[in-house]
Amino acid sequence: MVFCDKEYDAVARYQSEAMHENRLEYVLFLTHPLPDIPTSRSEFAEEMVTELLDKDLSTHSQYDLGAVVGALKAAIKARDAYVTRVLWTKIDSEVSEKPPLNMSDVEITPELLRFLLCYAQMPSLVLVLDNQHKTPLTSPPMIPNVLDASDANRDWTHGHEIVALVAAVMHALTAVREQRKGKRAHREVDPVWDHVLTRLIAAMPRNPGLLIRRTVPDDLPSWKSTERVIDVAVRCTKTSCSDLKHLLKQCEFAFDHLAAAFQLALVCGAAKDHVLVSALSAIYQKILDQNPWEGRHARASNNVRFHGCMNKVWIAVASHATKNVLVPLCGPDKTQLALVPVPDKEAGRDPSVFVDIVGALDSAHSPFSQHSDDVAYLACKALNIAMRCNGKVLLVQALVDLVIGHKDVGFLIANVPKFVCRAVISFQTVFDSLEPVAFALAMQTSEDNPLGDALLEAIEEGHRDAVRTLLELLLGIPEPKKEFLLTYVRTMCGIKWPCPGSDVDHAFSSDLKAAHCAEVKSDFQDFLRRGSPWTDEELQAALRVASHERASIAVQVLVSPPYEASVPENDSFVGHILQHVLAPEGAIANDAKARFEEAAL
Repeated sequence: MVFCDKEYDAVARYQSEAMHENRLEYVLFLTHPLPDIPTSRSEFAEEMVTELLDKDLSTHSQYDLGAVVGALKAAIKARDAYVTRVLWTKIDSEVSEKPPLNMSDVEITPELLRFLLCYAQMPSLVLVLDNQHKTPLTSPPMIPNVLDASDANRDWTHGHEIVALVAAVMHALTAVREQRKGKRAHREVDPVWDHVLTRLIAAMPRNPGLLIRRTVPDDLPSWKSTERVIDVAVRCTKTSCSDLKHLLKQCEFAFDHLAAAFQLALVCGAAKDHVLVSALSAIYQKILDQNPWEGRHARASNNVRFHGCMNKVWIAVASHATKNVLVPLCGPDKTQLALVPVPDKEAGRDPSVFVDIVGALDSAHSPFSQHSDDVAYLACKALNIAMRCNGKVLLVQALVDLVIGHKDVGFLIANVPKFVCRAVISFQTVFDSLEPVAFALAMQTSEDNPLGDALLEAIEEGHRDAVRTLLELLLGIPEPKKEFLLTYVRTMCGIKWPCPGSDVDHAFSSDLKAAHCAEVKSDFQDFLRRGSPWTDEELQAALRVASHERASIAVQVLVSPPYEASVPENDSFVGHILQHVLAPEGAIANDAKARFEEAAL
């Protein structure tokens, strides 16, 4: 974060990067109260202040008021911050209708604004000066005013200076408001600062230049960094994004800079959830506004940058989205298990916030009648990233719904690599949400074999539920069946617990082990039935793999009816299992006995 508890972070120090002879540094520090006495006693202050402060301006004595106003003008010209502050405070508090300050002949320059805002810290005085400058009766037409946004002859250097001043005010206001949340004594923020900031932003150039920010740590050398004003605005967006919206309305930014600001907002972690969504929506809307729909598909370098920016934005949402973790809960029956998603303990935001962000990005396209292709394509790009983390279930579901809402399942499968496999293995609830009829139609029209590819990968992953789901969708085992069979024996038929006698083995009960073995056997028998008929060569190859992997249950199934695979010579592992299977109380004898008893009934 830019602002922390260290005091020097509360001091805003900015200057324009543009090299010119009048470049100024704007230093604003609002977190501590202003001094009640001048830091250095001047003869000017001694002579004027005491007498003028004793005058009662509430009686509207024109003579007294004129004397104070005249002294204020002299203090401003002399750049005496203390006298300016106390005299204007007296006028502001005692006179409801502000009198003419007779300063229409004074140029409102960046240097004057720096004095009034950074040193005297009188934002209300700046507003009054600006308002009176804009009044034809008091303002000669040739007196420059950098706050006049309609001034076509404004010096370009003044524009760059205003950018630095805007950054300093935003930074300082954010710092003091952050300090108020702590337990330390704080200084109340005059709401007029926000009005001044809005006026300053309106006076910024259309294309603001870079800034230099200087940081002065305690007992360490100062250092400088180059920043963009939009990045400063993003970091200052904590409880409101109104300043950011004013900035986006006033200025134009390169697409790369807008994408960078979008990503910065995601990682800052400072803004409240609803403020973050609003800020990201504003930046995204600016991206769309800078590349009108009519020119969106033209072959131009600007269009390439636009689409690159859009890709970065959607991918950033998927990359920075927080995740859920699944925690188990037991149901009424001991065989029932519920996996409940809860936010990850390291997540800075609830995962649902990123669903809201996706919805906001989609809504930004709604005024355009031909936005479906754009949104669906961008959502697929984001899906490809989000599906790399199986904890981002909420975001994946939202993106899938978005794609299907604009296009269909076929578009989803065609534009998200290995979507079927990844959904079945890591996002079962998302896969279950797909409409079966639409999904089956998409499979029939697909040039590839996504279900077959997904089945092979699910088998290689050893994902039992995913394999079951895909086998239900497939009419049989795809070709080449032998590859599927050997992979299944190698990865799905082993027993998934530690060696008997180990410390970890004690955590698994006998009932659990028996249930798992029965599950392995039942699933393998179902797999063989779906792939029937099998050749002797395929069954023998599977038996050799089972022996090599010490997959005892696979050997038991393969040497038993109806498969009765030939036993390799000198294979003691298979021989011992076959001997047990053929024993009077072995598996084959027990199966035959059960069939006989069933037939007798």
